[in-house]
Amino acid sequence: MEHGKLYHADKETLITTGATQSDLMLILNGNATVVREGDNIVSLKRRQFIAEISYLTGKPASEDVISKEGLTFFVWNRSVLNKLRKSKPDTMEKSDRILTLDMAGKLIR
Repeated sequence: MEHGKLYHADKETLITTGATQSDLMLILNGNATVVREGDNIVSLKRRQFIAEISYLTGKPASEDVISKEGLTFFVWNRSVLNKLRKSKPDTMEKSDRILTLDMAGKLIR
């Protein structure tokens, strides 16, 4: 956690469709909504990641993500995570597993 930054947002666009993401975000408190072409696709909540697919693939985001009021989230920059991957591979392997489980949970909803 000491390698990232804590943020708060109130009804802000966090991710814009087509933007390339260099950050990985984790919701600590509150909710965010994934929006595709004006339709709310899914609500994200505490302990869920934001921008994980774009982070993993390096491809632009396919949806917007908009914070609800009172969202608190943690952000890690890709370059910081890449450095950690080299210096602490065991720790990053565990975080990758958590990230994979989060994505799998979103897919089966």
